[in-house]
Amino acid sequence: MLNTLFSGKIDDAEKAKELRKNYDIDVSDTILVEAKRMGALAEEMEIVREEGREEGRVSRDAELADYYAAEILRKKDETGHPVEKILSETIVPPELLDLILNRISDFQKS
Repeated sequence: MLNTLFSGKIDDAEKAKELRKNYDIDVSDTILVEAKRMGALAEEMEIVREEGREEGRVSRDAELADYYAAEILRKKDETGHPVEKILSETIVPPELLDLILNRISDFQKS
């Protein structure tokens, strides 16, 4: 019943018809308008939630890149080996490789 009421795939007339036919519920235009508002609010909340997830991923990736970059530079100082050699011996998430290299470059400039 709620799937029908909140569906964005069917128009109000079809919703009213389905609710009347399948559930013996006579809905008013006011209820349909409120259902649309609630549906729009739910969609907006999901967008905000996804934006928050993305911000969290970006923040996590930055923290990981900082950690790996600092560790690689520490090993470089300890061993005297070039960054490339240490990096080739270090398991890093492939999707973070460019970010790690940028952070190493940033740390070396400072």
